Amino acid sequence: MPENLGPGDFEKDIFSMFQFNSNKLNGYNSCLQIGCRSRKGFMNFYLPFHRLGYKIHDVLEAHGPNVEALTPKLNEARKVICGDVRKIEQYEELLDNYDVVVHWHGIEHLTKKEFTETLPKIIERCNVAFVVGCPNGKYDQGEIHGNPFEKHKHHWVAEELEEFGFKVWTFGSGKPHNREPMMGILWQ
Repeated sequence: MPENLGPGDFEKDIFSMFQFNSNKLNGYNSCLQIGCRSRKGFMNFYLPFHRLGYKIHDVLEAHGPNVEALTPKLNEARKVICGDVRKIEQYEELLDNYDVVVHWHGIEHLTKKEFTETLPKIIERCNVAFVVGCPNGKYDQGEIHGNPFEKHKHHWVAEELEEFGFKVWTFGSGKPHNREPMMGILWQ
């Protein structure tokens, strides 16, 4: 069963959840963020990680204009790679193995079949934890800012992530289809 963190400030809740799990993440040395667009000068999910002293080392982003916009902002990142996670094996020479892989608000942009096929390829790159975030249930979204990768292709519910072995937290009411987020961690 997913744990519900209730209503509140989503960013603060994410930060609290990571503080709660930080003993398991303590001492990690590398992180890959899959999918990353700039929002108010920060990349998605960067702020809670940064507040805990973590650094994003490499970024894999499919939409070229996002890569161009992010590259000058990510002076802490070693690499910003323009590439599609569904073809992650094609970037073998550019990617390392990472302690933590973050795919924050990205899995809803894949069909369930694409996620099922891609998950083992991501896990091969992940030493400690694979972290995902997505809407809990139906949240229709099409192309945004000319980015075809922003379309939602699957409406995840917590039980589906649990079937893949993720520990899941929900936010807000915890009920699917209320346009509220959830997150999951798959420990290695």
